[in-house]
Amino acid sequence: MGLLLLLIYFSLTLPLFSQKSYDSTKLNTCARNTISRIVNDPRHTMDQSELYNDFKLLQKQVSTAELEEMVNHPNALIRVTAFNFLLDSGYPKFVDILEEHIHDTAEVSLQSGCIITTLPVIQAMLFNISTNNAWIGAFEFTKADMDRVARISDRAFGRKQEP
Repeated sequence: MGLLLLLIYFSLTLPLFSQKSYDSTKLNTCARNTISRIVNDPRHTMDQSELYNDFKLLQKQVSTAELEEMVNHPNALIRVTAFNFLLDSGYPKFVDILEEHIHDTAEVSLQSGCIITTLPVIQAMLFNISTNNAWIGAFEFTKADMDRVARISDRAFGRKQEP
């Protein structure tokens, strides 16, 4: 019975192990302060321009290494935004990040104009690939990379995968 409970526990927590842990000490002080303001300031639920300004400020404050750390932040919006900033910079390893977040089903709301869509983080990251073209041509995107993204997408959207 004990072994069975251990196996059930392990199978339930296994998806958590695919995503790396977040270490805020790897971020500079300005970035930590801006993230804290984004996550904790209640005005952001009312004033989208204030939120946009804070994200633009954050983008100027962080390095690629810090963005790599931020994709593991406890807040889903920070994770998705950091991923989008990596795409903006032409980050060549974004498919690896997608694979690490395949089980990231925390929900995040994205706004485009007056339309707000709520998606799991992995689906939001995949959506950003299709809407952010800064990464296109920034590095060699191979057929193997395309195949990996297709498999991740199929899994994230619950489509049947071919054998």
